[in-house]
Amino acid sequence: MFSLRRSLLQSLLRTKLQGFPGFSRAWPLPTQVPDRTTLWRWLNGRSNVPQTLVLALAGSFDVDPCALFEITPKAYAALCRALVRNIGTNQAYPLTQDLQWFAPFAVPSEKWPSNDIPARYFRKSWTTQSFRHTAEREKNFFQKLLITAEPRSHSAPQVWHFAFRDQTPNSLLWIPYGFVERTAQGITLFHYHARGHSESQTISPDANGFVVETWLGGGPADFCVASLHDFKLTLSKDPDPTMPCLRFP
Repeated sequence: MFSLRRSLLQSLLRTKLQGFPGFSRAWPLPTQVPDRTTLWRWLNGRSNVPQTLVLALAGSFDVDPCALFEITPKAYAALCRALVRNIGTNQAYPLTQDLQWFAPFAVPSEKWPSNDIPARYFRKSWTTQSFRHTAEREKNFFQKLLITAEPRSHSAPQVWHFAFRDQTPNSLLWIPYGFVERTAQGITLFHYHARGHSESQTISPDANGFVVETWLGGGPADFCVASLHDFKLTLSKDPDPTMPCLRFP
């Protein structure tokens, strides 16, 4: 249903890490360093990366784990339907087992995003930008968020994760609702919805900004956008209309 972005990682291995010795030095865990043959098998599709090592592999290339894999809109929709069907059942769905590494990004939590992931696997902290929807003057509208970030070197992708939390006494959980990914080919939005909504736009390779629209409802809520790499976020009413724009439905 989804596969490792082998050409991207092969390119980063050559240009960024300068080969296997650089990969070995960048491996973030003190143990379980893959040997050259194992890495070759992963990057050539001869064997799958164990789900227990997905985060470590992402950290060694300094690539968000969600950007390690290629998935089509049709496959993403099927994935979301499969995960929804599996909720509340006692059956061990194989795909769910393969996505255990993904839980800290998508599962509601009082502490989001998980600080353990960047500290352990990337040797850094999250870059986060937050804002509050007071629902006092305006309600039930799409807010335009201008995201600004310089394109990463070596055409490495960048990912932004989105979550909200209602401002009520009993609402302690941050609810992740999707992420946006920028690659050399464009920007793509993935919404955590039962139907698995996704959409894409092209973007100039040297562009440093794009717009994401997110719904602000009838009640007050806090929003947080997190990335493993630097960015700025600005709430905007009238961004440049020529900028690519994606919308969370």
